[in-house]
Amino acid sequence: AQRQRLLMNASASAIAPDHVMKKITNARNIKKVVYLHSIHGQTYDELLVSATWIQLNRLLPGRKQRPQKEKLRPLIEQTKEMTKQGRISGRLIAKIARSVARSTGKTDKYTSALFDALASASSAELEQ
Repeated sequence: AQRQRLLMNASASAIAPDHVMKKITNARNIKKVVYLHSIHGQTYDELLVSATWIQLNRLLPGRKQRPQKEKLRPLIEQTKEMTKQGRISGRLIAKIARSVARSTGKTDKYTSALFDALASASSAELEQ
């Protein structure tokens, strides 16, 4: 049973990026978006990361509770690292910053570090 789960996870992460994008944009609840990142996140590029934050943001209107930050931590960390590596730039910085702010609420040490990385990347772009 464990071997079969491992094989299913391995084949799930081999999905084409455009198919993952479609799954993200078609997700109807926050739990599904977080689940997709937990399965495919290691293969996400900057567009998939941005799409994930934007979809989380879209699913929030009317919700009284935001997703638990603990569940978003892998996405937060991945976004921060990609930003520091210069992989997230331009309009994606603004879209992600807005979506992170709306999706996570109050800042903490994780989101604060992410906002610092986004601000630094934005400043670096303005200087170019």
